[in-house]
Amino acid sequence: MEIRAKNGKYKSLDVLTEDAVEQLVDVINDLSEDEQFELSNLYRDNNGYDLLYRNDEEGINGALSDMAPYDVLQIDYECYAEYFTYDGYDGVEFTNDLWANIDVEDIARAVLDDELRYGDLPLSVQEVFDEFTDACEELENVSAERKKVIAVISDYVNCKADVTDLLQTLERIARNDELWEG
Repeated sequence: MEIRAKNGKYKSLDVLTEDAVEQLVDVINDLSEDEQFELSNLYRDNNGYDLLYRNDEEGINGALSDMAPYDVLQIDYECYAEYFTYDGYDGVEFTNDLWANIDVEDIARAVLDDELRYGDLPLSVQEVFDEFTDACEELENVSAERKKVIAVISDYVNCKADVTDLLQTLERIARNDELWEG
């Protein structure tokens, strides 16, 4: 992930985060249906939403096993829906939307905020997260060096530092190859 904008200036953390969210949304939308299903339920479980179940024999038996047979018969069953949620009591909602009641952008932000279990994320999502954390670290290192330089220049201008301090700072900048890259 690039920490510099097209104009050569460093991106702010907010801009870097928005770029990463946009990239993650694209990656999440390109995941297989099974990976999207697992990621959706990981987010749901982590944020107190009802889990999504597949509308097949295994999903129905697993989710509704604690319901009385009569209550199961009272459900307005939708055989053409691909998924359903069950609130643990009697509320069954059928849907064809894998992202029902949640937003992919919220999932992307949760990934970047490290709110989801890292090992449970699909590999392509983990890769974007790793790139983002590396870019944040790189941006922080550049920012820290820039803050030091700004402080020395400010001290020099305000007569709190002498010319030796300023020259040493300039020499440190000139010898730091990382600051000159790009």
